[in-house]
Amino acid sequence: MHLWLVLALALAAAEPTLSEAEQSIWTLEIRRSAPASFEAWTDHESPEIRGRTALALGRLQDPASLPWLEELVADPDPAVRAQAAFGLGLTPESAELLRARLLAERDDAVRARLVAALGLAADPADEVLFARALDAGPLEAAEAAEAAIALGRLGLAEPEHVFADTTLIALARQLRRLKPRARHAAAFALARIGTPRPPPEVRRTLQERATDDADPVVRAWSLRALSAAETGEEGMRLAALAARDEDVGVRAAAARYLGKLDVTPARSTLDELLADGDWGVRLETVRAIGAHEALDHDALLRPVLEGPDPELAAAALGVLLAVGVERSTRPWLSEDQPLELQAAAVASLDQPRQLARLAVHSEQALLRTTAAGTLMELEGALAYVDVLLESEDTKVVAVAASLLAEAVSPEPASIDRLAERLAETDDLDLLTEGFGALAVWHAAAQPLPEGLDQVVAGALTHPGASVRAAAAPLAEALELPPPPPMDPVATLPLLSDVQKARSARILTDVGELRVTLRPDLAPLTVWNFATLADEDYFDGLHFHRVVPDFVIQDGCPRGDGWGDPGHQIPDELSWLPYDEGTLGMALSGPDTGGSQWFITLSPQPHLEASYTVFGQISLDNGAAAQVRVGTVIEDVVIERVGW
Repeated sequence: MHLWLVLALALAAAEPTLSEAEQSIWTLEIRRSAPASFEAWTDHESPEIRGRTALALGRLQDPASLPWLEELVADPDPAVRAQAAFGLGLTPESAELLRARLLAERDDAVRARLVAALGLAADPADEVLFARALDAGPLEAAEAAEAAIALGRLGLAEPEHVFADTTLIALARQLRRLKPRARHAAAFALARIGTPRPPPEVRRTLQERATDDADPVVRAWSLRALSAAETGEEGMRLAALAARDEDVGVRAAAARYLGKLDVTPARSTLDELLADGDWGVRLETVRAIGAHEALDHDALLRPVLEGPDPELAAAALGVLLAVGVERSTRPWLSEDQPLELQAAAVASLDQPRQLARLAVHSEQALLRTTAAGTLMELEGALAYVDVLLESEDTKVVAVAASLLAEAVSPEPASIDRLAERLAETDDLDLLTEGFGALAVWHAAAQPLPEGLDQVVAGALTHPGASVRAAAAPLAEALELPPPPPMDPVATLPLLSDVQKARSARILTDVGELRVTLRPDLAPLTVWNFATLADEDYFDGLHFHRVVPDFVIQDGCPRGDGWGDPGHQIPDELSWLPYDEGTLGMALSGPDTGGSQWFITLSPQPHLEASYTVFGQISLDNGAAAQVRVGTVIEDVVIERVGW
């Protein structure tokens, strides 16, 4: 048989087949249809269809879905129950139902999903339940890992919550488990809880794991967990050991750890980290130096400022300006300076008039939005809101709208001018912030500007979810009729076509990132990404956000993090973990995905079920670790089967 025929048959065999039911459910989900619209599918004979229905109902995030999810979480098929458990976790007002179902459930996988779902609510009342689940089931039960992540979420959401010593001790015991996710989850939880006075046995366990654990993720998270507790010589000893760790993530954690110590770090350790071969470690060290007043900032950071890396130099400049070693920003605002240094200087300005001028007149988008954001934090910024309202950059006008929303008593003329800008724009950020500011104005018993009815009515059918949500209170105030049903996506493709997109080659000037796509769980997000790639949207864009040992982010056409493709897509949240190398959709709120995406550089459990996962790196040859702010995307090639 000819080779080409073998390949053709293999591709044909790999091509997925999807039912009309799945297409219908997906269409209803993306349209965010009323939960009752799914009723016909909740008792379908196929467990796959029932499970897909449960996921769709959960993605609505509508309490009206609860009656159907309650039925599905008791389904005879455990896979359906697991889907329904996740759906309940996304749905408000589901906690009592989840607790009750957890008491009745016997399947280990479903129990794990129920615990994870309950953890999304981060209710302090569930601490005991989660602590009990840590030691439940077999040695490597997924339930224990999900319980640990739930406790970490609780620590994030309720930083003032005081955890019981028994909970902390139970978490420390999990660090003895064998499976990576269980151990990562426990270390993550202890780091996010960050208690300043852990029980002695917990402190000892963390000290041991921070220096001797075989897993670098556990070492890094354990060190972070100790940052709130260790002081003095013991803290410096741990930092010195971690600064020599073979893993870059642990060394980055060591730098962050030094920034949180309540004693002045040893110069030798700082010098060692500043000379580290990894860019991210050096960046975190520069930031840590800025946290300590007693250090010789000039001696430590002058070589960095004068070095060849503009991003590191910008971080050093920010510190030197903040501590007063550099007394003037003027030399750094010159157009012959690297853009990163100019932005650092702008971010250090405390002169509202100069910031307003830069926000309106700078030729660089990064400098405009940096200036506007810095101005927003200064006292007296409201005096310049009218200047910002006249900017040609709609993102700067959006900042002006945010200022008006926070003002105690803005001028009516400014509100009127904002309404005029809203009538002439389709910018997602400006519409969202602008309608929000007008809603605050109206809530203070102030009359809305005349002629606003048509603008608000149009916003109610805007394809951007953030715009519709911001306009809704104004529509109610203006007594506008409810909008007709609308599709957030004008034309949905066939799922059978979307499923053909299996991988993406992200070609950058530092190497290739190859990603396996997940159209099975995030078809709209994959389709949106693939469509933009096919249109060469990403070609020439640069990574605008790089956080060491956290994420790299791209997809902003402006290069300052404010850019979008002019549309938003609904979220497609799932239970997929955010492991190292996970491809996720960046958001500014629910259902606000567009063109910006990120790749995680280490496991990030707190992102799970909050940001759409739509891929996983399968090959990068170290390229992800080489990405810097400014790394350029040369091309994104979508690989499909059956085409």
